[in-house]
Amino acid sequence: GCRFFNNNNHVIARLNDSEVVGCRFQAQGVSKTATTKLDLRGGANGRNLVHQCFVGGTFSEAGGYYAGSNDEWVNNWNVGGLRHGNPAG
Repeated sequence: GCRFFNNNNHVIARLNDSEVVGCRFQAQGVSKTATTKLDLRGGANGRNLVHQCFVGGTFSEAGGYYAGSNDEWVNNWNVGGLRHGNPAG
């Protein structure tokens, strides 16, 4: 349930078997625009669950969202609507 804004990068973590839920990743802040919003790559096993988050900006790798191996991203939303599935490569 965290809110991330006004950072160069929001969250870059090598997670395994973890859950990211109810967070808000703003694309643009008052003073800074984040390049990376959420990056879960690099965990040995992945298998993270990302759900019920607001994913600001463009929901894709080019937009700063990266899934780890075997991750499941479901029930996330942004101005484009409800997002099911990992960010597009």
